[in-house]
Amino acid sequence: MRSPVLAFSIIAATVSPSLISAAPTGNAGLNTIEGSVGHVVRSGIPSAAPNLPADPLGLVGVIPSTDSSTNDKSHHQKKQPPQNSSGPSSVAKRATNSGTAGGNAYTGGTADASGGNVGNFASDDTAPLTSDASNTGGDGSFSESGFATGGDGDGFGPGGNAYTGNTGPSRGGSIVNEGAGGVTNTGSNTVGVGGFSGSGDAQGGNADRKRAFDAATAGGNAYSGNSASTSSGSVVNEGDDGSAVSNTAASNIGPGVVSVGPGAPTSESFTGAADGGNGGDFGPGGNAHTGNAGPSNGGFIYNSGGDITNGASNTAPNGGDSDSGPARGGDVNRRADDDQTAGGNAYTGSSGNVNGGDVVNEADDNATITNTGGNTAGTAGQSFTGQADGGDGEGRGPGGNAYTGYTGSSRGGNVVNSAGTITNTAAANTGGNGNQNVSGDANGGDAGPVPP
Repeated sequence: MRSPVLAFSIIAATVSPSLISAAPTGNAGLNTIEGSVGHVVRSGIPSAAPNLPADPLGLVGVIPSTDSSTNDKSHHQKKQPPQNSSGPSSVAKRATNSGTAGGNAYTGGTADASGGNVGNFASDDTAPLTSDASNTGGDGSFSESGFATGGDGDGFGPGGNAYTGNTGPSRGGSIVNEGAGGVTNTGSNTVGVGGFSGSGDAQGGNADRKRAFDAATAGGNAYSGNSASTSSGSVVNEGDDGSAVSNTAASNIGPGVVSVGPGAPTSESFTGAADGGNGGDFGPGGNAHTGNAGPSNGGFIYNSGGDITNGASNTAPNGGDSDSGPARGGDVNRRADDDQTAGGNAYTGSSGNVNGGDVVNEADDNATITNTGGNTAGTAGQSFTGQADGGDGEGRGPGGNAYTGYTGSSRGGNVVNSAGTITNTAAANTGGNGNQNVSGDANGGDAGPVPP
């Protein structure tokens, strides 16, 4: 029997889709899960959108890169800047002599808000580990970074840049039962629900009345931070070779995580909107970059041992939602330089995987699996990337470019049974439904003047 430390290393994240590419054989299934999920706490966050500058202002090591999460659903609507404040200011190159006039804004990163795990480890090989109406994983809470608004130039130079911090994970708690003499569950093992992880909106400052430097960008740039995993918890029941695992009376049940309609219980990872500051009559509009959204997968259910008996049990959690925020490049009212783009560019981040949870039953080669009802894989959530709108040149130069990020996968969960003999009755084994993943619209900015 493994140590508790090793056991919990397999529930740091949900099972990789590659696990189910083929039914496991022998005792390889658990090793496959460990190899798939043991070291991927944050690897589910997708890579940045193409052409997105990794560190346009040379701030690596200056801005903290910790994590956070939130339950504030208002990120789905573009926020209006407060009066006397506008979008983000700054570009790949900062204004030189006069510097940035409007103050830059940075919100800090936030930490882990995940629910607690439950572990039961019994070394007596003469009796099973027994759970009766027991074992509930903790729910994730909220990890959220605040809004950032760069100051306006107010006649003295470029508007300030805005950066919102990365957010931490908010995963649901998992349950591990390991018994040398087998495992018996009666109406037990409810995993925790993933919470909310979200970065705040970023609004760059506007440039007002005075150009800072002819070759520099006047409107402030805006960058919203990355969000982390909000995946639900998983269940692992493992008996030593030859020892039985029995699940009855609706054991191993995932929470009803859904993503249908406003106000529905949903685990969600999202990133805030980014709005580049307007250049006004003093230079190009600011660029806007929204962060990458983390995964919100449904947890897996894994039973391993000798004979395995499931009676109306094993319902894997559904996936949640993963959304990157919208990005809007700032407009310009004056041509900056013949070889530069006048309207600000817009980049939306990638969204994460929202796959439904898997159910895996792996018995010894000479053992039997009996399923009487149950074994229902999770339904996938929804994965979206935000709309990207390049800023308008307004007759002074080219319009801004627009790039939307990649979406994560939204596959339904799988059911896998592996043993010498398998008996399925009473509508056992139902795969999860897939769901939609949609990348946002990308609209390049107009070069011509704004109609009257």
